[in-house]
Amino acid sequence: ILRAHEARLVAVDTETSALDAMRAELVGISLALGPNDACYIPLGHGGSDMFSDRPEQIDRDRALAALKPLLESDAVLKVLHNAKYDLTVLARHDIAVAPIDDTMISIARLAATLPTARRDTNMSAIVGQEAMAKVAQALAAAGEVRQLLTDAHLALSVTQKQVGLGTRMFGAGVKPPAATLVEDGSNDHGDAAVAHLPLAKAS
Repeated sequence: ILRAHEARLVAVDTETSALDAMRAELVGISLALGPNDACYIPLGHGGSDMFSDRPEQIDRDRALAALKPLLESDAVLKVLHNAKYDLTVLARHDIAVAPIDDTMISIARLAATLPTARRDTNMSAIVGQEAMAKVAQALAAAGEVRQLLTDAHLALSVTQKQVGLGTRMFGAGVKPPAATLVEDGSNDHGDAAVAHLPLAKAS
């Protein structure tokens, strides 16, 4: 937080439990000052969805109280992507984020001004077109990936409940105890009959 105040610029992203900003629970907050210079603050992991892993949690009220001066400081520019969502989530926790720069708006503004800039400078109509096309493709792909990940985690949660598995069985699951094989001629017939089947040799 102190470094963000000194840099006067910080990228902010929220992690939540739902796509509806008015209903989503705040699960975590990410801050970044540059490439490979970022942190993640886990606030509310748990349940059976994509945030079922539960690292050491930071007390939400204490964390938000510490972040509020930074996020509301006029001296620090906050950079967000699809800021409307994050601003709504944080506003529900009494944090009015400002000033902001939304990368989606910046891209839209660039796309809107590019034709005029090309005309005014007599540049070819194809200058910058490939770059803008790639940006549009990347944004569309990012949205699709996020939705696919959400759908996949929801499907896994449903499957867990259907087969009666706990959340620990996905990811770092706990292996069941190894079965005891019954040797031929043994007098112990209490083990499962399948244990008497011959083992297949590895190819």
